[in-house]
Amino acid sequence: MQVEGNIKQESTEDWIDYIVDVTLKNYSGRDVVIWGKCETSECISDNLKKHGLDTAFYVESNEAKIDDRQVFSPDCLPGKSNKYYVVIPLAYYQSFREKLIWGGIHRI
Repeated sequence: MQVEGNIKQESTEDWIDYIVDVTLKNYSGRDVVIWGKCETSECISDNLKKHGLDTAFYVESNEAKIDDRQVFSPDCLPGKSNKYYVVIPLAYYQSFREKLIWGGIHRI
């Protein structure tokens, strides 16, 4: 087990399983959106699919990755919390978690 900041990180697989479990418990019928199009987010999406839950799309700040088919700008999200459940894998890292909390997102 690796400790980074206040977060215990056992292994990537365990962490992805945890994210999937939390998503399954909390998405409440909303479309699931994953923030960031990368290997980790694709692993999360694959694991969600094993549980019968499709990823609606990804959002990405990197404009080079936006294709407006599968990957969209985060600008599509404001005001749609009743429609989308957003998975933010970056909260895995303490520095990102602190910035999210500072920005008003307290339930991680």
